[in-house]
Parts: sequence; C-alpha cells; structure tokens
Amino acid sequence: MAIAVALEAGALGKCRRHGCIFLGGKPLEEALALAESRFKPGALKGPFATREELALEVRSAVSEHRRRDGCPLCAKWMDE
Repeated sequence: MAIAVALEAGALGKCRRHGCIFLGGKPLEEALALAESRFKPGALKGPFATREELALEVRSAVSEHRRRDGCPLCAKWMDE
C-alpha cells in the first residue's frame, strides 16, 4: 500500500515495460501528504493502525528505491 501511495504521488515511478520501481520526480512530501489525506482507520488495506505507521512505510518505500533513477533493465538495453 505504501508503494502504491508513493507511485500515485509521483515520489516513485514504475516502468511500464518491466514493472521495476524507481525514484520518481516528485518530492517525498507529496507522497506523505497523499498518505495523510487517504488515511482513515480501517480504510486502507495494510497493517497501518496510525498515520505515523503509514508515513513510516511510505518513507521506507521511497528510501528503498532512491538509488534507482530509472528502470535498470531499460538502461541495460539502451547501453547495448
């Protein structure tokens, strides 16, 4: 769920061809604001009891993919 929020906000991107997740062009704060607006206890699927838990997961998801600035499979293909 956290990745879906970050993707929708543009903090993460997803390759249409390979499905790889990478850093998007929008700041993390936009994903956090979207998560905040969507959070209602029980409304989001996932183990988030509080807004803080959801925010922590969104931060973690973006951080996990921050080293990728695009799809590594597409980059490999373009280098060949």
